[in-house]
Amino acid sequence: MPYWGQMSGFGFIFFPIMMIIVFVIFMFVMRMFGMGMGCSSHGEHKDVAIEKAPLDILEERFAKGEIDANEFQDKKRLLSK
Repeated sequence: MPYWGQMSGFGFIFFPIMMIIVFVIFMFVMRMFGMGMGCSSHGEHKDVAIEKAPLDILEERFAKGEIDANEFQDKKRLLSK
């Protein structure tokens, strides 16, 4: 009878199955690690700007000094209509 070493008998069946299981566990751990680091698998990114309402943008521009008080009041009145 020839010597087959460690791969004799059921080793030919269980070794590929075990390798697939190890690979799946590795991918699961990598995915969980990635989610913990701020990545997302849904195509969403944390640095994407959230849409703001026009009034919020106007207030932000006024706070930055891009527009003066008169212009702010005029535009606010237009947006309120």
